[in-house]
Amino acid sequence: RKTCSRTRRKKRRVRPRVCADARALLQRHRDAGDTLVLTTATNRVVTTLTAADLGIEHLLATEVEERAGVYTGRLRGKPNMRRGKVERLQQWMATLSLPETMLKDATFYSDSINDLPLLSVVGHPVAVDPDLRLESAARRHRWPILRLQRGRA
Repeated sequence: RKTCSRTRRKKRRVRPRVCADARALLQRHRDAGDTLVLTTATNRVVTTLTAADLGIEHLLATEVEERAGVYTGRLRGKPNMRRGKVERLQQWMATLSLPETMLKDATFYSDSINDLPLLSVVGHPVAVDPDLRLESAARRHRWPILRLQRGRA
């Protein structure tokens, strides 16, 4: 019972944070038959609900150590950030026997300069409401910059 109540509270917090434009963008990718992957530096404990709410089946997140059902506060494996995000994506693709060349057809959206390594290896990098450093890099590379409407979903 506590778990259901906690899940409902989290949904009320997550859902309004994702704008309708972002949801529509995801739907366009679904309609095009694209595989959706949420890759984030945030840990899996926090992002699982977000991925589920967005209908994204594949989640690559920083993993946290758990012992006897309790989180220790330590990371498990390589953090899913910066260059590690590229490596974790490549590992995930390898487990599915997907060729690495597929990255040249992939679109990746990010708002952070920390994602520059992954933006640099995909064929269709897009800066979304980027931080100042990413916006500067996107302009230098002539990558699209997307501004999302921040209304409620």
